Amino acid sequence: FAATLMRDRRRDLLARLSGRPASAALLRAFARLPEGPCARRTYETLIALYADPEKARALCHLPAIAPLHLDLLDALPGALARASFVVFLASLPEAAALAAALAALLDRLHGRMRARAEQGLVRIDTEAGLARWVARWRRRAEMLESFPEPPLAGCGRLAPLRSAAALRREARIMNNCLGRMAGRVLAGGAYVYGWPGETRADVMLARDARGRWRLDAALGPANRPLDRQTRTAIMNDVRAAALAAGGCR
Repeated sequence: FAATLMRDRRRDLLARLSGRPASAALLRAFARLPEGPCARRTYETLIALYADPEKARALCHLPAIAPLHLDLLDALPGALARASFVVFLASLPEAAALAAALAALLDRLHGRMRARAEQGLVRIDTEAGLARWVARWRRRAEMLESFPEPPLAGCGRLAPLRSAAALRREARIMNNCLGRMAGRVLAGGAYVYGWPGETRADVMLARDARGRWRLDAALGPANRPLDRQTRTAIMNDVRAAALAAGGCR
C-alpha cells in the first residue's frame, strides 16, 4: 500500500480502493470536505454520488461540501439535485428526515404530475413556500390513491365516501373540513360516511386505543349539531350496519 501510495496517481489509487472510477472532479470534491477525517460513510457516499451525473453536477456547484449535503443528495431524486436547493434544505431543522419525506411524496406521483411537482419544488427557497408545496401535492397524491375498504359497508342511508374526490365533494356541499381527512382515512384511522336524510349529515367512525371502530362524530352542514331525531336515525343505521358486518370491530 505504501509503495502504491507513493507511485500511483491519486485517481488510480482512489479507484482501486473504492472499486469505482475516480474523476478529477471527484478529487477536487474531496478537498471541499470538512478538515480532518470524516466518517467512512461520508467518503463512500461522495464517491457513489459522483457516479450519478445530475448529483455530481450539483456537488460541483457547492463551494463547500458538508456530510449533510451528501445525505440530502443521496435521499433526493435526480431531478432535485440542484446545489441551491440542497443548501436551502440543509438550513432547515430535521433536513435529512424532510428530504426522505419529500422523496416519498414524489414517489406517490407519476408522469407529468410528478414532473410538475419537481419543477415547482426545486425553485422553492423559503420554509413557508415549502409548507405550501407539501400541502398542495399531498392533497393531489391522496386523490390518486384508493381508499381501504370501509369498516361498515353501509346500511339504510349510511353511505361510505370511498375516495378523496368523494370527500372533497362532500366537503364543498357540507361546508366543512372533510377534504383534509383523506390522509387519516388512508392511514386506516378513520372512515367517513354521508347520510342524506331530511337533515343531511356526515358521520365519522374512528379507531379507539384498542383498534376497534367507534362512532366518533355525526354533524350537519357547517359542522352544526344535529337534532335528536336525526341523531337517533343515524345511530339506528350505524347499529344495523354493524350487525350486518358481524359487529363494529
